[in-house]
Amino acid sequence: MVRRAAYGMSETDPLPLFLEGEEGELWHFIMKAFLTAD
Repeated sequence: MVRRAAYGMSETDPLPLFLEGEEGELWHFIMKAFLTAD
């Protein structure tokens, strides 16, 4: 929960779509890990 707040996201916010390429894939991988770690 704290990690989501740190990124300015609520539980219902979609993942950011402004990243592209490897950077975007890495971000999505990290966020997916955070979301499933709760």
